[in-house]
Amino acid sequence: MRDVTKARRVPAIAAGAVALGSLAVGAVAVGALAIGALAIRRVAIRHARIARLEVDELVIRKIARPE
Repeated sequence: MRDVTKARRVPAIAAGAVALGSLAVGAVAVGALAIGALAIRRVAIRHARIARLEVDELVIRKIARPE
């Protein structure tokens, strides 16, 4: 009887290990997506600041030298 119980327990442990492994892979993927989203956001903010500075510079030039 004991051997049968042991034989049933091993596949269950293996299945649990596989499930935990897939959860870990999923967590890593979600983390990578979050890091990527933050990086894209930083780049977008930087470009918006540069564009705003360029517009400010054009306005200053227009005020300094009206046509």
